[in-house]
Order: sequence, then structure tokens, then C-alpha cells
Amino acid sequence: MAKPSTSTTTTTLCSVCGDMATSHWHYGAKVCHSCRTFFRRTSMMVLGGNMKRALFCCLRGGNCIVDVNNRQKCNFCRFEKCKLIGMVHEIKEYVGNTEKTDKKTKESEESNFEVFLTNKNATRFVYLPKTLSHQFGAEEIGRLRFLLELFGMQKVVHPIGVPNILPFLECSVTRKPYPQSVVKTVIRIHEHWMSQFCYGLEEFQGLNPDEKKMVLKKVPLAVRLLKGLFIGPGTGKNLHCIIKRLASDKTELKAMENYMADHKFSINVPVQYEHWRSSLLNTSPEYEQIHQNLNKEIVIWAQKGTPILKNQCEGLDAVLELLGCILILFSQEHGGKFSQKIGQLYDSWRLVFWRYLDNQNLLENVKYELFNGALGMLDITKQILRIE
Repeated sequence: MAKPSTSTTTTTLCSVCGDMATSHWHYGAKVCHSCRTFFRRTSMMVLGGNMKRALFCCLRGGNCIVDVNNRQKCNFCRFEKCKLIGMVHEIKEYVGNTEKTDKKTKESEESNFEVFLTNKNATRFVYLPKTLSHQFGAEEIGRLRFLLELFGMQKVVHPIGVPNILPFLECSVTRKPYPQSVVKTVIRIHEHWMSQFCYGLEEFQGLNPDEKKMVLKKVPLAVRLLKGLFIGPGTGKNLHCIIKRLASDKTELKAMENYMADHKFSINVPVQYEHWRSSLLNTSPEYEQIHQNLNKEIVIWAQKGTPILKNQCEGLDAVLELLGCILILFSQEHGGKFSQKIGQLYDSWRLVFWRYLDNQNLLENVKYELFNGALGMLDITKQILRIE
């Protein structure tokens, strides 16, 4: 007589159709085998140009219900829902939060770092110290790489676009304020990136609807942290550094570089905080000074971590930057709604932040300043958003 199976089955449901999800991550989300196969095949056809977009449409206005019973009725709505929950074709698949064996990536000339590209058109390198292997297991390193790839792919899926980048080039050279409409568009797109990043996190998917709203409510704060890191007063970023961050791929970056060359724009033109700030709603000089001082606190905090990377265009280590945003997203305010689960996730992310920070070649007091500073970013970004 055969022994009964002792294995347990997961209760996680597919984020697309509600069927039983596998225990693996597929293209950045927890889904069932059916939706995983559907997304892979459809992505290959759409991205490869084998499916005519005119024929790939919804006959009911794009509002079809996608569940386990009718998931095969409308491929368009099913594919759109896959993208909505954060599935990205370029993200490698993960099994048990570790990625499948892939070809060895090219190493950096600096022996202390490994360099990874999320895809062949990536504009931003992903740096992970090789010393992580001493304290971090393969699973944890894979998780950090996944976080960077997940966020990095958002600008590929939903690019800012050349029409919104050109005004930054022209206004930076002419020393004029950036158009307010463009500034608002860029902020809105960054908030979309951060929201989609949240949907791709396993920890986020395990929250109930009210808890998810609590996390998503912090998205504007995380975006303000990113804004302060790259255009805050005293960052020293030049025009080329900024367009590298805004371009969605190498083709778009090359187009911007050619535009600058044709118009004889210097790539070393510094990006002025005042040009960005003055394009937002006007406030009193007192509030302007407060806003500048708050953003300067972000810059000073970030500059403590610059010895980690020699590339000044990157500034703060990419991992610490993203983990700092995650700490804001999963933080909770005193006196507001409290979730024990979010609190536990915040503690776990805080531990990851410290363990990663402790691996860096920094003085101990600098590590503590970076750690405590990250915990204080919630209050600083709240004040910035309140002024804006």
C-alpha cells in the first residue's frame, strides 16, 4: 500500500486569474502555470513582431473580467492584467527566490564589484559587492539582484519618453526653469514605477487590500527620496548623469546624446535644483528655504555612501538607494493605522539594509549614520511632500 504524500500545497492564488499559483516566481509575479505559459508565449509574439497589434485587441473595450473560468476568452485583457500585476518579460524567472542558471555576466574592472545588466538594452549597471558572498547566501544575493532588476525594468515597460526628456536638456543649457507640465509628468511616471515595483514584491502580494493601500500611500514619499538623491542641492550631477537615469534603453540614450552633440550641448552642464523647484507651485521664500534644506539633508545622507562606488553619476549605492525606498514604503506612522504584518516586514527589510550596509568598506560610524539616516527619511520626505 502506497504511503500517503506528506507534501503540503501552497494556498497562494494566481495574481492574474485566481487559480492555484506555483511556489515559484515567474517574470516578477506569483502566477499559475497556465498564466506563466500564456505570458511567455504572448510576450514573445508581441515583442518579436509576430503578432499584429491591430489584431491583438479587446472587442469589449478592454474591461473583461479575467478569472479561472474565462481567462481564455480575451487574450488582450489577460495580457494587460499580467503587466498590471508587475510581470515583465525581461526579468529572469526565479525558483525559490533564486534565479535559474544563466551565462556568467561580465565583471567590472573594479575587482570589488560584480556588474550585471538587466537586459541587452539596459542603460544602468547593477553593482553588487563580491564580498556579499561571505555573509549573504546565494538566495539572498539573488533576491537583491531581483529587486534591482524589477525596479530597473519599470522604465523599460513605461518609459518617460523623448518628448519629456528634451525639455530637461534645453532648459538645463539655457538655465531656464523646467516646464511645470513636464515636471508633473515625470513625477507621475516615477510614482507609477514605484507602484508597479510594489506589485512585483512577494511581501506586498501577501498583504490584504487595506494593508496594500497603506504601502501604496507611501509611494509619493519614496519618489521624493529619489528626487532628492539626484537633483537635490549639492548633488553635483551633470546633464549626462540625469539623462542616463531617464532614458529607457540604449537607443533612447543614444538619441539624446546625438541631440546634445548636434546642438553643441555640453554633457557636463550641471543640473540645478532651483530650475526644478521653481517649476513647481510657487510658495513663500520661507517655505522655499525649508524645502531646499530638507532636500539637502537627503543629499548629505547619500554622500556618506559615495565611497561605495566610484561612479559619481550613481551617487549612493543602487541597493541602498532602493532599500531606503522600501523602508519608507513599509514604514508606519505613530497614531495612524497599524498592521502587525507590515511591521514585521519593515523589521525584516531594516535587517536586510543593515546587513548589506555592514558589508561595505566604510567606517563603522559612517555605517551607523547611513542606517539611522535611512530610518529618518520618512519624516523628511513627508515634510517635502507637504510643502509641494
